Amino acid sequence: MHKLLISKGKKPRLGRVLECPCGKSFYQSPSRNQKFCSRKCKSSINLIRINYVCKICGKKYFRYPSQIKWRGQTVACSKQCRAISEIGKYTPQYLRDLRKINVKRGKNSNLWTGGVSSINRRIRASADFKNWRTKIFERDNYTCQYCKKRGGIELHPHHIKPFAYYPELRFRVQNGVTLCKNCHKETDTYGKRATSIMKREEAIQNMLVLLGKKDV
Repeated sequence: MHKLLISKGKKPRLGRVLECPCGKSFYQSPSRNQKFCSRKCKSSINLIRINYVCKICGKKYFRYPSQIKWRGQTVACSKQCRAISEIGKYTPQYLRDLRKINVKRGKNSNLWTGGVSSINRRIRASADFKNWRTKIFERDNYTCQYCKKRGGIELHPHHIKPFAYYPELRFRVQNGVTLCKNCHKETDTYGKRATSIMKREEAIQNMLVLLGKKDV
């Protein structure tokens, strides 16, 4: 009988004797799943280090297996060397190709709800609308054409002839004017105010007179 199985009291020892990876024998009780003789030995066994040589500066360094598992292989010893190794990698074309691979759009997106976005919303989020808005802001020098404020305000591109009723004029620069958020809300064609033809035509004429235009 192994000396570790000899009981020092009245109760017999029902466990077993195992050998630690360090070569030392230890007693394992039936209620425990102990694999090492001590915590210190467990820590030293688990700290397996894999040595590398930095490809940038030639310095020797190490990584733990868990780091390689979750972060992948490495070629640099520090953030500075990693930055040097990635110079020229992230070109504009590379980033565009990366977005095409990783970004899920349309039916492939996790947020797809069956194509419930309205046509109005899709048009306002399109590249044509954003390009039209930029041209309006640049032409008006990013200044509200009502209150003449510039800077520190939220600007809106306003359609002189309403967006909903004149689809052929949606992207015409002459049909747009730069307004701040507050002035935009005070226009006669904002939201659903100009639903009737008479109100709409009157609001358009008032806007043209205010801006000193004859037509768009």
